[in-house]
Amino acid sequence: MRWITMLRLRFRSLLRRKAVEQDLDEEFRYHLERQTDEEIAQGKTPEEARYAALRSFANAQQRKEECRDRRRLNLISDLARDFRYSMRQLRRARGFTAAAIIVLALGVCASTAIFAIVDAALIQPLPYPDPSRLVGVYEHEVNFERSNLSYLDYLDWKKQNKVFTSLEVYRDSGFILSTLPAHSRRVRHA
Repeated sequence: MRWITMLRLRFRSLLRRKAVEQDLDEEFRYHLERQTDEEIAQGKTPEEARYAALRSFANAQQRKEECRDRRRLNLISDLARDFRYSMRQLRRARGFTAAAIIVLALGVCASTAIFAIVDAALIQPLPYPDPSRLVGVYEHEVNFERSNLSYLDYLDWKKQNKVFTSLEVYRDSGFILSTLPAHSRRVRHA
């Protein structure tokens, strides 16, 4: 139950700040009056007692700050204050604001595009069953390590294939041959 009470008090401190500050001021005034009464009881005049009580509460503002820190809501109020200040500054310097927004938008777009490429190329599995078994086979010429393959050579390789489950080709022109169980079709690729 203690944590529910603490949570309720913290929300009160956040939402009803003026009332909480008034309560804090009243509490410090109460302690100041009690200290003044104690000083009067020790035989001092009311003016001397008040002065002595004020000396004992010399760092009252510091203690109030300690009480505010104990609420652990300074982070939220500081963030709200910083946000309001930054909005005022951005409204004042419109050219800087426009430049900052454009740079941030370009950065976000570039990051998104790079992630999309990395995701498609490295993270997402290929749309084939058991993609770890895909192999690239090329024709080797003297001057070309990966030479283009003619369609007739492809048909010969496919007919003589005894090693691979299936042998298909692709072209770097933006189309590939996709083999489905019933038929092949041409598909645009990125």
